[in-house]
Amino acid sequence: MLKRELKDVTKEDFGKQVGLTTVDKVKFRIPTIAGVMRAMALVTLTSQEEARRACEGRVVRRA
Repeated sequence: MLKRELKDVTKEDFGKQVGLTTVDKVKFRIPTIAGVMRAMALVTLTSQEEARRACEGRVVRRA
């Protein structure tokens, strides 16, 4: 995702926007280096089953 896509997005709303229902924690890693546009979201889920489905459905990269 791009840095500009995270503007005004709260951590609580992020899980809902992605379609995840068992979000425990969300942490954004936003680069501070000029010219770097890619950001990363680290999401902790309380359901292992939802993590597996999200990984298989390509919603998340690793679970």
